[in-house]
Amino acid sequence: MAELKTIPQDTPVTDYLNGLSLEKKMDAQKLIAMIEKITHENAVMWGTSIIGFGQKRFKYASGREIDYFLLGFSIRKQAITLYLTISTNQHDFTHLGPHTKGVGCLYIKKLADINLNELHRILEASWIEAKKAWSHARFVNAKQRFHGFIQNERQSIINVISVKLSLWIQKNTLRKRLN
Repeated sequence: MAELKTIPQDTPVTDYLNGLSLEKKMDAQKLIAMIEKITHENAVMWGTSIIGFGQKRFKYASGREIDYFLLGFSIRKQAITLYLTISTNQHDFTHLGPHTKGVGCLYIKKLADINLNELHRILEASWIEAKKAWSHARFVNAKQRFHGFIQNERQSIINVISVKLSLWIQKNTLRKRLN
């Protein structure tokens, strides 16, 4: 299985920012300040070019587990990529300004071209959605663990009863033979 490259790094975010042009660096700093205010989480480098906020462990149906950020962005050559947890097809972006959408991504050329209040609303909605989804996932996982526990306990009780019944039958069979 291929190893996931988008993992938290020890690299300081400032090292990444120092490699950007002045305009892109200023955009990144504004985004960091905005997202830290929304999330109350520190910016962390994920891989070599993604700045992420928050971290949760996700478990696939296959059992594979990964850690991933809940909200993030990357300053790319062509645009700023915002990684969201809201569906970009189900939310209104008409007041944002020039942008394009992908699956879970929002692309913006530069912050000066968009409505920052609207961006703040979108980022906040994404953060709230991520927290809700995580809470639901935790509830579902806890419920599955509980049912697994009950199933194991039920099997243990059945095993104990089976052993006791077997011993009782052997004991009574032995009594009949002795009588």
